[in-house]
Amino acid sequence: MERNLYLVVGTPLSDIGKGWLAGSIASALSSAHLIKIDPVLNPVDFEVNDLTKGMSKMTDAQTYDELGIAFDAEQLFLQGNFLLDFLEAHKAQEVSTHTTPRLTFSDVAQYLAQKVCDVFVQSKKADLVIEVGGTVTDPELSYIPSAIRLVAARLRANLRIVVLSYLDYSEDQNLSSPIKTRNITYGIEQTRRIYGEPSLVFFRRRNLSRAIENNIKAIVDTISIRGLFPKERVIYLPNFASPTAEREFIRNFLGICS
Repeated sequence: MERNLYLVVGTPLSDIGKGWLAGSIASALSSAHLIKIDPVLNPVDFEVNDLTKGMSKMTDAQTYDELGIAFDAEQLFLQGNFLLDFLEAHKAQEVSTHTTPRLTFSDVAQYLAQKVCDVFVQSKKADLVIEVGGTVTDPELSYIPSAIRLVAARLRANLRIVVLSYLDYSEDQNLSSPIKTRNITYGIEQTRRIYGEPSLVFFRRRNLSRAIENNIKAIVDTISIRGLFPKERVIYLPNFASPTAEREFIRNFLGICS
């Protein structure tokens, strides 16, 4: 049976609704397990950014609950916690072997990958969805791409990279002014450099007048014409009022995520 690993990353800002997108993908799939890797050191339940107008302000827990996703503590890999667990595991090894190993972030990547695989295998689900908090260029996440590739290899899963970005446009900006797509193109370039080739690129509107939505096709065409990404894989994601509405929209595009 073919297995897919959907990796959801965001750029160039965090808190633009990656939790909604990852949850929507996991909920839309027939059998998927959701895991979140969060770069923060202490537990904080973020709400969707105020700048994503039109979206309900919900914590991750509220989002998963509305989507009917079972999510417990084992599915949240908080950087502070798993780094402590990693050091504790090696401290126990030092005591038993009377040696002090030289540890690097490559070892952390190996440790994280194995823990993620263990949690997924126990779920007995067909596919895995991983949301990585922060942004693709955050320095504290430098070992995460290696860990993700290890997870995909160990599970023999197809890695499907899903990028979330946004269009920035002021409400009082002249409607005839060109919309800058730099945030989206930057996201494609940086994700390609750090994680690999994206499968899908979604973008939301941030401070974007609804009147501008008529120009979305031209925006997508601009990105495609520049040769950065096929236009059928660059998708405008409206700011839905609920994650369930977003899930139904997302469902239409998972078939081309390859």
